[in-house]
Amino acid sequence: MKRNKGIKIKRNHKNLYRKRKSTGRKVAEVILLIVIVGGLVFLGYSVAPTVINFLDRQAVESQVESEPVWTPPVSESTPETTPKPESSQPPESSEPESPKESILYAPDGTLDSASTLKKYLDSVKGSCTKVVFTLKNEKGELTYKSSVKTASDINDINKGTLTLKQIADACKAANIIPAAAISTLLDSTAPHWLDNMSYYASAGWMWLDNYADRGGKPWANPMADITSEYLSSLTAEIAKAGFKDIMLQNTMYPAFRAYDYNLLPSNVRAADRSDRLAEVAAACAKSASGAQSYIEIDAADLLSAAVTDYDASAEIIQSIAKAGGCKLIVNIDASLFGKSIEISSGKKLTVDKNAAKAIKQLTAEIDKLTGENGTAVRLSGITDTAAAVKAAEDAGCTLVIAG
Repeated sequence: MKRNKGIKIKRNHKNLYRKRKSTGRKVAEVILLIVIVGGLVFLGYSVAPTVINFLDRQAVESQVESEPVWTPPVSESTPETTPKPESSQPPESSEPESPKESILYAPDGTLDSASTLKKYLDSVKGSCTKVVFTLKNEKGELTYKSSVKTASDINDINKGTLTLKQIADACKAANIIPAAAISTLLDSTAPHWLDNMSYYASAGWMWLDNYADRGGKPWANPMADITSEYLSSLTAEIAKAGFKDIMLQNTMYPAFRAYDYNLLPSNVRAADRSDRLAEVAAACAKSASGAQSYIEIDAADLLSAAVTDYDASAEIIQSIAKAGGCKLIVNIDASLFGKSIEISSGKKLTVDKNAAKAIKQLTAEIDKLTGENGTAVRLSGITDTAAAVKAAEDAGCTLVIAG
């Protein structure tokens, strides 16, 4: 029986996985590898900084939480050189700013008694820093009890009941600074009692500014030595008591008429007569050591001085350089608002009716005449004083007094 031969299997010992690759496949694989490597490199550069910063922050935070903060030792002998941290807040000034002054004129009758004075001071306490008291009115009466030898024994002059010390002490208790106002040459009382203070006609009788039966009155004469001596003794007494400002009002000549000049000595119409006004003011300021003296003039007199024969309170401006120790203050009264003033030949100033606008308008004209940038002003007769004061301050006035 013939044996069947098995199927012969041919074995191939070559590894199927090492089959030779074609050239195209090799090129494709190389390109793919380059793309993968490039992507990894790009991703590394993009992500690595973020990851590193995150890890750094984690390390710093961990260190801050675990380690105490080091502070440099303080040495008194070593100057401070450590830079100060920046702040959004503006640096504080080494010197505190002085509070802005708020000044009021006390109404007539405030000094009648201790109770009326206290009542007034209580009413303005906290709303002002300084109060101006009229210590010598236009009649020449002293509204305080003076100790000046010249006037202390004359009841018609020394009319006050409170001493300067009592007034100053009451102001101090209310945290208010006292200031004073005195009428200098408009004085119809002292000339009757103090020899040679008045104007005298060449015939020897006392001159009056009108007929006696029409209310005529004498004035203090700036050319008389007694006038400066008397007024200086008052300002010395006032300043010594602690009054920090003194307003010299009505430092002017009377409105002489043509026939008055024929009756009076020729010096009342001398070209340099304004110098005599300045000399009186300077004498008052010199005696008022420790206080600032102001010459108060009227705005209407000043603005119309160029075209009027009688300059009234503005005449002293011609010799203001000789009024040593004095500053100027201009009184703007509400009666000017809405009026027309002739300020030069052929030119008129129509003042606005609105107080704030009028004040701005008037201060601009006043500055031109005084040559000052921001004149000190007094605002009188105005109802809304707060708005008026603000308008004056906005106009650049250096000092504003209301009342």
